[in-house]
Amino acid sequence: MLVTGLSLTACKDNSVSSVAEEEEMKLASYEGDDIMSNMQVSSDIIIDDFNSGAGTFIGSGHNSKFEYHESSTILGGAREIYLRDAASGSLGGATYSTVDTDAGTLRLYKTGGAAAENAVMYGTGIGTVYRSFAPSPNIGAGSELNLELTLEDSILVEVAQTGNSGGVSIVLRSGNGGVYSGNLNVEVGSNLIALSEFPNMTETAAADIDGITFGGLNTFSVFAIKNATPEVKVYVSDSSVQTWDPIYPSTADPNWSSNVCYQSNDFGLTANWVNQHNAFEVTKDDGSPHDWDNSTFDAAWINSYNDMDSQGPGGHNWSKYETEVTGNGDFVVQLLADNCSWVYLADGNGNNPQLVGYQPAVSTPGEYSVTLDGTHKLTFVIFDGGGLAGGKFRLETTESFGGTPPPPIVTNTAPVADAGEYENVEATGTTNNLVTLDGSNSYDPDEGDELSYSWEVNGEIVNGVTTNVGLPIGEHTVTLTVTDQDGLSDTDTATIIIEDTTAPDLDVNQQVENLWPPNHKMVLVASISATDDVDENPTINVDVTSSESSNGRGDGNTDSDYDIVTNSDGSVDVYVRSERSGKAKGRTYSISVTASDTYNNTTDDPKVFEVQVAKSQGRAR
Repeated sequence: MLVTGLSLTACKDNSVSSVAEEEEMKLASYEGDDIMSNMQVSSDIIIDDFNSGAGTFIGSGHNSKFEYHESSTILGGAREIYLRDAASGSLGGATYSTVDTDAGTLRLYKTGGAAAENAVMYGTGIGTVYRSFAPSPNIGAGSELNLELTLEDSILVEVAQTGNSGGVSIVLRSGNGGVYSGNLNVEVGSNLIALSEFPNMTETAAADIDGITFGGLNTFSVFAIKNATPEVKVYVSDSSVQTWDPIYPSTADPNWSSNVCYQSNDFGLTANWVNQHNAFEVTKDDGSPHDWDNSTFDAAWINSYNDMDSQGPGGHNWSKYETEVTGNGDFVVQLLADNCSWVYLADGNGNNPQLVGYQPAVSTPGEYSVTLDGTHKLTFVIFDGGGLAGGKFRLETTESFGGTPPPPIVTNTAPVADAGEYENVEATGTTNNLVTLDGSNSYDPDEGDELSYSWEVNGEIVNGVTTNVGLPIGEHTVTLTVTDQDGLSDTDTATIIIEDTTAPDLDVNQQVENLWPPNHKMVLVASISATDDVDENPTINVDVTSSESSNGRGDGNTDSDYDIVTNSDGSVDVYVRSERSGKAKGRTYSISVTASDTYNNTTDDPKVFEVQVAKSQGRAR
């Protein structure tokens, strides 16, 4: 028989193990249909097991061809490594290398009588790759397979033509020292042989397959080691999906907002969802599928209830859907919903949910990349502005995904608002004191986002990065909201104090300094006025003292020797009596004036002046 390929299939990590820096060019990774091939002396070819280290192919020095494939390969998917003899035509029975028992080597040899062109392996005991239990003098640290398989995984044997017996012998070597042999009958085409078919194979042994020997009187044109086959798993929405009632009222979750359609890392996750039940597969009144049921991809249209009116926060309703998914590797989530939706992936217990997709109200499905490494909870929060809140989803491996490659998730970070800091502002009036609000220190971590700025000032809204407002005297809290083009926002507050700390201006116009004759009449000696930027009618305080008593001896026996008159414009006139005691040396009036406003600002230094009444004409005290 002619065996064209041998492969191990497993649902494991496809990462290629490290190779020494000087050898990297021989094992460079290529995508798609790209192929790297290299003609090297056999002792220079690097054998990589894709898992834990690389070793050197040992040969006689004959040139052998090395090829490395990734994605589109002969055996289908993942990574494969091929060794091909570089000679063409008849090999003529030449021996290219010899078989020995050195550990950790891959031996390829040719015996006489071969008719196959470019045969890599021929004859009984075709070749071995096994764990290096001791250092090899030929390859240093040795090479090893170290494949982590399960009893459900299989070996794939591609057969182009069978011989008389149709038998293949395969020996698996495990890191635990066990050797597991199988003599298997094969047919032309692909033959899957599960590890469970090998006598005495255990889960522990399968988890550490370090070597393979395969043979028979067969010719192999290709030998391939392939450590992963894409896992084909598909999850679609149906009535098995769990759903929860919307939350009312809005105070049940601090994240509910009337501005519902925006990307958030935890929107809806902190709600106290209640009444867990199975979803309903939505149908029309005549029992036919929902109009979107079979559109874009195959899955059932589901919702929380057959009929649900909007009654949530802001007249909206909400639904949460959740299902358990299991897999390893790269998957794609497709979601079609009738309004804004959030997609989360958590661990198997529902912990540590991560946003993997957000989409606004669109009629086309979103496609989101996810990586599964076991059991997970896939959660959808769907918003609906009226009628039925619902949608459908499909989760499948990237290998089986038939649509366009999923676009990368565009992450958006909320802006950071900075309302600024403000020193106390000196009032210039009671109401319209000009203040410039400045939000220019706000920023958005996402470069290029367009930002809008909205200020709330005493219940009024003004817009702009900077803007002027008129504020009355007092303490004010202003709130700045900065919003990006996708609706994410941040707020910051600032306190602004408008205060009056300036005393009124005082103007004293003294009319006379000396009074004569002492005729006991009241005489206007000063007119006083005061002005203030804030207080239209500041208070003028006048204090009059005299060197003689009001009704002293020899002064005409009059009382109340001064009078303070407040005029209609708020100014004050000061009068004193022109008299003095005839038995004294003259009289002096001392007048002190201050002014104060409604905010208790008083002139620091009073204005003081004197008026004298002489004892006799021409004589002043």
